[in-house]
Amino acid sequence: MAGTKAAPYGSWKSPITSTHVASGAVILEWQIALDGEDVYWVETRPAEAGRSVLVRCSPEAQIVDVIASPWSARTGVHEYGGGAFTVDEGTVYFSNFTDQNLYRQDASTSPQQITHEADVRYADIVIDRRRGRAVCVSEDHIKSNLQPTNSLVGIKLDGTGRRQQLVSGNDFYSSPCVSPDGAYLAWLTWNHPSMPWDSTELWIGEITKNGTISKAVRIAGGKDESISNRSIKSFALTPKGGPHIWQDLIPETGKSRRLKFRILQLVRLKQHQVEWFSLLGRQLKLRLLLSLA
Repeated sequence: MAGTKAAPYGSWKSPITSTHVASGAVILEWQIALDGEDVYWVETRPAEAGRSVLVRCSPEAQIVDVIASPWSARTGVHEYGGGAFTVDEGTVYFSNFTDQNLYRQDASTSPQQITHEADVRYADIVIDRRRGRAVCVSEDHIKSNLQPTNSLVGIKLDGTGRRQQLVSGNDFYSSPCVSPDGAYLAWLTWNHPSMPWDSTELWIGEITKNGTISKAVRIAGGKDESISNRSIKSFALTPKGGPHIWQDLIPETGKSRRLKFRILQLVRLKQHQVEWFSLLGRQLKLRLLLSLA
């Protein structure tokens, strides 16, 4: 055959390269966000040099890219990343991969920078509407890149980007969640040498008038018990019997238990506050619906 070339076994050059194979393999990140009837997620696209693209799907099944190149919604917190964005009434907030700062993007506008620190990373963003701020995990590499300082912070969304430290002292934090009335903050935390699937703790505290956290109480978890973002199914506030949380106990048994929020027993709830789902709980609910469709 014309144009053919003989080569020793195993040394011939294939026209199908690893680049060709990988370029079509779009990776869907684990995070899914619901905003009204719109669904948001992140796609990692090898054809765009691995850019993490925030995507929105409307109720009419119209899929559009929310952030244009070169913006990339990806965080390096805990090195694993994840939790790089959130959406609130059509406005997206995300960690940009190149500088790890937080940005906001309203409809039909370009991203606007919120934070301006070098060597600080952000993840697990939730919006505290009552105080006009974002609550998120902060990972500070300024003093040490080998042992960064993790904490939960509040960041004002008024253009100043002013930070307020909320919770600190442990090695790792994740999954902050603000209650619907803005009165409480829940979060997960753990310490070296444990991994989050070994020993983690679920805490909840009151948000004071000046935005700090007080009367923090450990609700569940501890040594050899994992309250990780893989095991928590949802937070729920119930009008009768006090607020509760449903949590998987031991995956091997398939059993679960219900724990009462002691600190919240005196809270008076209105009907529209009956259910409180954490971001992860909403994601798992959506995944369940998709799997049953």
